[in-house]
Amino acid sequence: FMILAIVWPNIGPPPDWAPTALLIFTYSRFAHFLLFAVIRMQPWRAIAWVIGVGINIAMAIHILQASK
Repeated sequence: FMILAIVWPNIGPPPDWAPTALLIFTYSRFAHFLLFAVIRMQPWRAIAWVIGVGINIAMAIHILQASK
């Protein structure tokens, strides 16, 4: 995520959905942490993880498309 977050603004102007994507990623990681360390509840922990990975994939796709 950190590499994508550093490269993303350097390829040009970020898309309109960038702030929302970063906010959703942050919330999903926080939820994943709580569900892992405190609540220990499946499948919600996995769902929070998948949401975070989905944001990473969306960021990577946007970087690859913008770098062409």
